[in-house]
Amino acid sequence: MDKPALKRSRIILAFAIAALADILQVPITVGEATGVFLIPGELADFLLDCVVMVATTMLLGFHWMLLPTLFVEVIPGLDLLPTWTASVAYVVWRRKKTQPHPISPVIDVRKAEVVSTPSAARLTPPPPPSSPPPGTDDSDEELNRHALQLQKPVTFSDSILGTFTLDRRVDWFEAHTVWSGSPIDLHLSAKETGEVQAALRMAHSLWKDQPIWNERVRDHAVQKLLPLKNEHWLGEDETEVTPEQFKETMTLESVSVFPDGSFEFWHNDGDLFWGHSIRVSGSLRDGVQDAGIEG
Repeated sequence: MDKPALKRSRIILAFAIAALADILQVPITVGEATGVFLIPGELADFLLDCVVMVATTMLLGFHWMLLPTLFVEVIPGLDLLPTWTASVAYVVWRRKKTQPHPISPVIDVRKAEVVSTPSAARLTPPPPPSSPPPGTDDSDEELNRHALQLQKPVTFSDSILGTFTLDRRVDWFEAHTVWSGSPIDLHLSAKETGEVQAALRMAHSLWKDQPIWNERVRDHAVQKLLPLKNEHWLGEDETEVTPEQFKETMTLESVSVFPDGSFEFWHNDGDLFWGHSIRVSGSLRDGVQDAGIEG
């Protein structure tokens, strides 16, 4: 299931619900001690935590951090800590880190070829028609023109990585390219013209040294996640996984690059972690730094 867009209104509402739940833990605990409530305090506490978890999941999308928070709230004494507020803050931080920044629909990439107008230096959608097509609402001509313009594709072509198309649903440029002989998706997460150029140069650097980066990424995933797999994620009657088996099972699906020089490699786990994605991240300057499972 796709996670909802991380909007300001959703974040504020999620924090408000979490803070209210943490505040209500105090009177519930006091009521349980004094016998004020008609129902057991533990039950009231648990029902409140269930409601908060469902609400935050609907607002921010499911994250594994919500599960331990739910169970921690059941432990007497610990439920007085602001665990829901801390959990929401962590989930928002993780979502913001992985969610690309908004980018402008008009991009100037000087070193890239423009598919629609090869001689132009600016990447702009084709001009909208002078009037809405038949069947559209012509009550607001300016609004219709703007809507039609947003439907036009924004693309640019790179001689190494292929044709990039702006995906307005997630506000990034996406290209279908090849890494180590296998097809993958490449995402450029950028906000302005200069950032798009920086992200593109970043991708070129990765692709220039594919064998080196490919080995580093896979080795780091094995180093960080193989112990986790063998200690906590083995199925019934499943034998321990070797490093070679781990590498053979994980499959690269997409690479996201950012203008600050950081990157994320996203893999299909091949059911190593029961359907979770394997994320390996780092930067050109510092190398591969982290690996984890997401989703």
